Amino acid sequence: MFLLGLVRMGKYDNVPEAEAIVRYILNTWRRGLLVVVKVYGAPGTGKSYLCRRLMELLSMKIYGENVSGMHCVKDNLLDVLNFIKEKKPYRFLTIEEVGNIFPSRRAMSVENVTGSKIFDTLRKKGIIVLLNFPINHSIDKHINSLCNLSIETLSLNKKEEVCIVKPMRLQVNYSTGKVYHHKLKDKYGHNVDLSIFRLPNKEDSKEYEGVKENYLDNLYHRESLRVKKKLEREDKQLGIKPKIQRPLTPRELEVYDLRYGQGLKYKDISDKIGISIQRIGIIVKNIEKKAHKMPKIDKTTLKQT
Repeated sequence: MFLLGLVRMGKYDNVPEAEAIVRYILNTWRRGLLVVVKVYGAPGTGKSYLCRRLMELLSMKIYGENVSGMHCVKDNLLDVLNFIKEKKPYRFLTIEEVGNIFPSRRAMSVENVTGSKIFDTLRKKGIIVLLNFPINHSIDKHINSLCNLSIETLSLNKKEEVCIVKPMRLQVNYSTGKVYHHKLKDKYGHNVDLSIFRLPNKEDSKEYEGVKENYLDNLYHRESLRVKKKLEREDKQLGIKPKIQRPLTPRELEVYDLRYGQGLKYKDISDKIGISIQRIGIIVKNIEKKAHKMPKIDKTTLKQT
């Protein structure tokens, strides 16, 4: 109760960091059991910070040094599988935005069925799994029932560099599927109502922001290709001939979208994808040679550099 009062008053200096959480995870892991921690909460309350900091704390306990980093953070099923395939994977794995990979509304989707199969492999390899998503119960029901600890992020105080959370131990009745919530106990046997995490090291935070930028770029590229294919199917159904008579290379498709889709100048395209302006000019000429009919360009807004 004394520590709870300190947290509520915003006095964190004498509050032990996630002590009961780390102890519970390690005790479960050392017994050879699967450890799956779900981390959920409103956007901006520190879920990603918490996962990276928790991996740091676990790393210090398991390896004696911090070996965690963005190489232990994955956001798609293929990367998760590649992580598991490593001969000696790290002992912890964070799956970001897991609701997008294993959603609750598609219980028999390929991703969810595959996810159910790989969690036993995670146990055998001794990998502690952290699932990051905003809304509780938005992930696949089977995977949700495998979780034995939940951490709800309540607020993020960047000034004090502290994330305040509510941890709960989970117990599943395997006959009914019902999940029971219990409070964690500290080393003195007292209930843990609230706990704190400090922020991860700043170098990892910079790397994380860079990874998020790359993720958005890749997501935009995949979405652009998806929309393009959809329009091509619709044109085919309507009997409209495609504009591109010969297929463009992936690089030409990228430049085509930036030049004719977004209306960017050569210099802007060069800065965005990291190749010279001269090379951009050559790629545009190749596109025009392959194109049956290029879209009209507003000469006042597009000036070749």
